[in-house]
Amino acid sequence: MSARKSGVGYRIGRQFRKLYLKTRDVIRNAYPQFGYQASDVLIASFPKSGRNWVRFLLANSIVVSADRDVEIHFLNSSDWISTTVPKTPPVEDGYPRIVADHGEYQGQDTKVIYIIRHPADVMESYYIYLRDRWNEPVGEFSAFIRDDEWGIPAWKRHVESWESEVDVLITFSGLKQDSGARLREMYTLFERSISEKTVDEAVKRSSFENMARVEQEYGIPRKHGANNDFTFMRKGNITEGEECFNHADYEYLWDAARDKMKNYGFNIPVNI
Repeated sequence: MSARKSGVGYRIGRQFRKLYLKTRDVIRNAYPQFGYQASDVLIASFPKSGRNWVRFLLANSIVVSADRDVEIHFLNSSDWISTTVPKTPPVEDGYPRIVADHGEYQGQDTKVIYIIRHPADVMESYYIYLRDRWNEPVGEFSAFIRDDEWGIPAWKRHVESWESEVDVLITFSGLKQDSGARLREMYTLFERSISEKTVDEAVKRSSFENMARVEQEYGIPRKHGANNDFTFMRKGNITEGEECFNHADYEYLWDAARDKMKNYGFNIPVNI
């Protein structure tokens, strides 16, 4: 188990967050304007799986299609693809309400886009994000990946909770290989088509290089308690965790999540 923050204030804060999440789900189910509807599209993913990339692709495709003079960046992307409650994009021409959520499946009756990434790359990126963005005392990496709340057990639960609900599966490697094709797949859940010109321009605007540029130019959302100098666009590579994993870590990963990894074509780069 990794080291955690301690003290009464921290424990109270965690309990308030859990209460907030439960209250939010109750409100969503009770009130349609806040809750989920069958026509909504929910983008589900474990943290650090490629959600920002998908949000930029969709937001840029809407902007381009509507010929809006808007540059999508980290400070305005939520105006187009929400991360809180389902919200219709500013352009309603055939677009549903869309929301991106990191939570596990809670019975939402929606259309679902699920983003999945090799768990070793997820763990590596998530560890650095929690440590450097939120200043969490995550301890040693080997302990982190074994942690029930943050590590491989949490990743596996997340995948298992969603996999029977998925309408469109998006892999991080698939985004790297052909993000335009992935964008077209997502559009099958909308009541409108997408032109090749829009696909090409949305892909260009959502490239790693351009997202890094707009992060540098506009910044990222400033949040209390966070390191607001953190860089979101760090690498975006597919390395299967080579920066942080050791042999014993890979053995643990394979033992803990072998069935799910095989289902999605994920291997480990060592012999066991």
